[in-house]
Amino acid sequence: MYKLSIGKVLGDSFAILGRQPLILLGLAFLMVGLPDMVMGWAFDPGNPKGWGQAILAGDRLAIAVRTVAYFFYVFVLVWAQSLITLLCAQEFSTGRIDVEECFNLSARQLPRIIGLSILFMIMIVGFFVAFGLLFTAVASNSGIFGIESMTSNEAGTIVFALATLLIVFLPLMVFASSMICAVPSILMEKIGVFASISRSWHLTKKSRLRIILCLLVYLVMLLVLTAAVMALVYNIHSLPNLDAMEYVQGSWTYLILTSLSSTFTTAVGIAGIAGIYVGLRTGKEGASTDSLAEVFA
Repeated sequence: MYKLSIGKVLGDSFAILGRQPLILLGLAFLMVGLPDMVMGWAFDPGNPKGWGQAILAGDRLAIAVRTVAYFFYVFVLVWAQSLITLLCAQEFSTGRIDVEECFNLSARQLPRIIGLSILFMIMIVGFFVAFGLLFTAVASNSGIFGIESMTSNEAGTIVFALATLLIVFLPLMVFASSMICAVPSILMEKIGVFASISRSWHLTKKSRLRIILCLLVYLVMLLVLTAAVMALVYNIHSLPNLDAMEYVQGSWTYLILTSLSSTFTTAVGIAGIAGIYVGLRTGKEGASTDSLAEVFA
């Protein structure tokens, strides 16, 4: 039985960045890092030249501008995922990268990718709404379930918070591990939205625990990079305490560092997703690299 190699997935995701750093990191910066920086600057409440203060004041035009900018940002982010996924899959299967070819292929499949993203957002929002309703119902009967006595002291509150986090976190991780191959399936196999969900579910079957471990590694990497950015900003601005961090989140130091961090994590994360998909196709299903490369013919 095929077992997805966590080490190989992680190694391949970093190796491909080493082979194609300018293209992958450059595109990740242009389509993710740079928009992050612009959005952070334009809508930071502490920036007098941006829209942040007007939004806090309830200015309708400013709110409309932020809404339009947010949807455009999500659109670019979805396209970035599609394009970088194709570039990585092409490099894994053919050993080369053709930006123009992958750009055209991703553009043709973009409506399906957007539809899939909307469906995922609805499912995730539905999960949180259902969890919120369940939590409210349980909290209203806290005497029956013992929540009131559990949270009566600091230790009990921490235990309750951790238990709640696990109840929310674990289903999301299982969902992510099951659907991680949906986008690559649309791009590489040219199938529809619902077909890609079914395809990802079956392709990741019996490999989800290893995929979750991969996701946890990427999550830890993201947390480490975020902590490093916060520490650099803290020291560069000589802040008196961490509470003062909110006053420098619109500074160019903070914006540039977070932009570079999101650029790197985006490129590595999407390369990892492409690596998981290619690994499952070749290892689990026995597909050859030639068959995977047919989409680029």
